[in-house]
Amino acid sequence: MTSIQRVRAALAVERNVLVLSGTVFLMLTSLFTWYLLLPLYFRELGANDAEVGLAYSLLAISFSLMQFAGGLLADGYGRRLPIVLPTFVFVPLYTLAGFAQSWIALLVALLAINSLSAVQSPAFISIMAESVPEKQRGMAFGFFQFAVSLGITLGPALGAALVSQFGMRPLIYSTALISLLCAVLRVVGLHETNKHSSPIELASLKQGPAQAALVPPGCHPPGLYS
Repeated sequence: MTSIQRVRAALAVERNVLVLSGTVFLMLTSLFTWYLLLPLYFRELGANDAEVGLAYSLLAISFSLMQFAGGLLADGYGRRLPIVLPTFVFVPLYTLAGFAQSWIALLVALLAINSLSAVQSPAFISIMAESVPEKQRGMAFGFFQFAVSLGITLGPALGAALVSQFGMRPLIYSTALISLLCAVLRVVGLHETNKHSSPIELASLKQGPAQAALVPPGCHPPGLYS
């Protein structure tokens, strides 16, 4: 490999950290303009206190359990696909969440988003670790977590200025638009790091604990790893 090729390879690998950190920052900033007000919105759509608590329990369960499926997909189909594809699916799901006229419809949309976000989680961790040399992994994860924290910090402040003027629905719709932007950026910018992935054979999933891991069963906010 020539010096120029080494430089290009290094830029392609480090680009993953920038793309993931930047898109997660955009997604979380948009998400947290309204997410912390979600209990009030559930109540506005007819949920009582017990139903709000149940909704959050289901969101936590969906995120926890679907990570097993995400790990299998990340190993079987590479890191990029489980990150990019759910990001595109977030667009119609957030749109449906914005249109929801009942708390149950809103919860169903958020459960789907949370499950897909959980599927992304193992691929996020893997691609981050594989995108930089071992000695730089701490800095890469530190940069990524800084982007996460910054989005979670700025989102509520931005939401406080916007929700009184526009309400919840436009903020949820804006998250759908940001999801589309981030999906395109990930398609263009992400570089696959798992060169030896191979499609998972369905026959192999009928044996052992892998079968249970793929059953769609799910407190992280919807789209935390989005």
